[in-house]
Amino acid sequence: MKLRAEDLGEFGLIDRIISVLGGPKPPYGMGDDCALVELGNEGIAVTTDMIAESTDVPPGMKPWEIGWYAVAINISDLASKGAKPLAFFSSIAIPPETPVSLIEGIYHGMKDCCSTYDCYVAGGDTSRGGELMISGTAIGRVNASDFIQRSGAMVGDVIALTGELGLPALGLEILFGKSEYKCDRAVRALLIPRPRVREGVYLAEKHLCTASMDTSDGLASSLHQLARASGTGMEIDLDLLPIAPEVMEHGGEDLERLALYTGGEFELLLTMKEENFEEARKTIDMKSIGTVTDSGVRMRKSGRITELRDTGYSHF
Repeated sequence: MKLRAEDLGEFGLIDRIISVLGGPKPPYGMGDDCALVELGNEGIAVTTDMIAESTDVPPGMKPWEIGWYAVAINISDLASKGAKPLAFFSSIAIPPETPVSLIEGIYHGMKDCCSTYDCYVAGGDTSRGGELMISGTAIGRVNASDFIQRSGAMVGDVIALTGELGLPALGLEILFGKSEYKCDRAVRALLIPRPRVREGVYLAEKHLCTASMDTSDGLASSLHQLARASGTGMEIDLDLLPIAPEVMEHGGEDLERLALYTGGEFELLLTMKEENFEEARKTIDMKSIGTVTDSGVRMRKSGRITELRDTGYSHF
């Protein structure tokens, strides 16, 4: 029986693709949030991300929100590397029966998200497709020496996180009718993510981080990815996690799943020296959630250390 994509999972499949490509590649890129193309001391950060109607568009998501989301998920990758957004390109596959008003709504959302983050839609491509699909490419500017890789975490570093955990996961539960709780803030957090561009650029320019990535795949999965890239371990404390109060109140037995294993936050997961963390927190709203260790990815809970499962959002 032939090996299938679903047998490997999303990240296993990415590893296989990287092994096929091999050869020359940008200084940073393969397996990171963005590629860096160096132009002397200057650098261009490039990332691409795709959404498909059948897997990435929850019930009730409006066209404007689809457009905003398509841009935001790409800009979040730029933010995690400390890059300032410059331009966005959109390639879209459209079923022929799609109302033109829906397509216009999507592009209004793209335009508004780009405007919010000081960039613009610079072009793209349109094609016929069996379902609505949008492949976005975002380009940003960052000094090559400022680019924050995933692979720089060192034993003893503080693990820090911006924002809150669990709201997008709770919003997804609400939209799919799995929760009777009504929470507009959770639904907005899911449908209209706000990339941490200001925070990422500040941290990069000040050289305060040793490693960074966004948490779109979920905190647990992101910790494992960061640990693999850096060749280290990670240990977090459940009591230190900035879980949103609505999730704390209504998460119940699903609290850890919503906060750790579902994803969609698009926050920044960071590692940094203790003194740099103390400096950064004067400007950035972020929390210390643990420490970089020499091996393993674990969580302290009620005085006990448990293994943190390598589970989160995956396309396969």
